[in-house]
Amino acid sequence: METNTGLPFLWKVYTLPNAPYPTLIAGSQSLYLISIKDEKVVLELLLEQSSDFASVQFLDSEKGQPGLFQEVYMESDAQNLGTLAQLKGGKLLMIGEKVVLDVSTGKTWHFNAQNNGVDNYSFPLPHGALAFSPDQTSIIFNAEFQSWNTQEEQQPDSTHGIAVYNFIQDKGYVVPYSDTETRMINVQEIDQHWLNTFFEWTPDPNGQFQLQLRHLKTLPPWTGRYNPQDGYYTLYPVKSEILPVFLKFVLQQMNWTEANILEDKTTEYTGRTLILGSAELKFDLQFKEDEQKLSFSKHIYAENKPEYLSLVENIAAAFDKELLFEKHQECFGRIGTRK
Repeated sequence: METNTGLPFLWKVYTLPNAPYPTLIAGSQSLYLISIKDEKVVLELLLEQSSDFASVQFLDSEKGQPGLFQEVYMESDAQNLGTLAQLKGGKLLMIGEKVVLDVSTGKTWHFNAQNNGVDNYSFPLPHGALAFSPDQTSIIFNAEFQSWNTQEEQQPDSTHGIAVYNFIQDKGYVVPYSDTETRMINVQEIDQHWLNTFFEWTPDPNGQFQLQLRHLKTLPPWTGRYNPQDGYYTLYPVKSEILPVFLKFVLQQMNWTEANILEDKTTEYTGRTLILGSAELKFDLQFKEDEQKLSFSKHIYAENKPEYLSLVENIAAAFDKELLFEKHQECFGRIGTRK
């Protein structure tokens, strides 16, 4: 079942409780459909091993939209070995991003078997289906332009697009999008809200749904990103004008003055860094003009204390609130524009 990791044995077994007859999906990097029909065991290869881990994801389990994307790993907890995992909640199950199984009938469709790009875009990047068309024929993936085979002057300003792949017809197309116009800071953040904000489905003359960009009169305001894992608040893409604006905001939030700017220095590699503080409370405010990025966090050498995370998070939320009211938008630039 699995040949290239030194672990050639069964990794996972799933039951399909909504199938019309007893059915399992089992395997490791290759997956098999095992069914009992007319008192006979039927074995069908669903997915042949590739360089990626095998995966399963319902396309319609969340009110007609994709559910959780799950890669197939070995069970690491011995307590779970006695219980088979269940795959339920939807009708159409995508396997390995190459096969769709209709759980209710056992019918399968194989698509994009050779992992070909569409319109010179590779997909899915990152893994998993993002959305499902209203007629349940087309799977939506994030895609990236294949710059390796294109001259630099012919490459688009933004390399991202949405791949729309009809798994029944085994063909697709790409809707390119501008990172700037869609406020796309990180493709890992793509969700249904983002898709519904910037894209829409429209029926063509044949009654098939086509995905297209919405024509928005006003774009949503830029906001920052607070990461609770590392305690950093980041503003991107921003111009140099953002630094005095955000510095003034932080000082006001902390009831500090310019006397609380303990250090202000600029280096080639780190950009401009200010240390703000009072007594043992210190913060770092850093601006890198070449990266169009401003970051705010506790001082790098300060002790990790809950109060630091709370203060940075509160300041981030307060500044985002101002941004949502369309303040300071003139301090933002554009993403990914080639010079």
